Amino acid sequence: MKPSLVYGMSRISIALLIVLVFALGFYSGYMFASSEVVKLEEGNVVVANDRDLYNQLLYWLPRANKSIHIVMYLFKSDTDTIMNLANILVQKSKAGVDVRVIVEKSVSSNKYVYDYLSEAGVKVKYDEGKTTHCKLVIIDSYIVIVGSHNWSYSAMMRNHEASIIIFNKDVASIEEEYFNSLWEKS
Repeated sequence: MKPSLVYGMSRISIALLIVLVFALGFYSGYMFASSEVVKLEEGNVVVANDRDLYNQLLYWLPRANKSIHIVMYLFKSDTDTIMNLANILVQKSKAGVDVRVIVEKSVSSNKYVYDYLSEAGVKVKYDEGKTTHCKLVIIDSYIVIVGSHNWSYSAMMRNHEASIIIFNKDVASIEEEYFNSLWEKS
């Protein structure tokens, strides 16, 4: 065997090994760092930074039994990532869960999701009054999600965002009152 051939194979092997290690590190970091879900206990507060919130939403939204109430500044459903959330809302609505969504009217990209959800039977309204910059989700009058995450690909997968998930019926009751006041005005 020629020395140059052995050397060339060795360089290729090392390069492939480096690429493999990098890919596995990236994949495992993404999968394990952002997929932790806490037990549902009264008073728990979960910090959901950056990509963590998306996995939390994928976990909690399908488990809603009574209600999902959302106030969202930007609900941009132009990717599969966000359409997954929209489709969960449609499925839950069809299953009898009270799904109601308020979105900001001045954001043109909200029109698509407004039309999509409306046509699928989800109750959705534009906030006609003041600008809605809120990012709020209330599930079953018990789980409250509030923070900086819009429902857009950038917010869920690219940006630095910070939200919290609160498991508390008293906090949820306060936020339900707020949601209902916005719903009545919209």
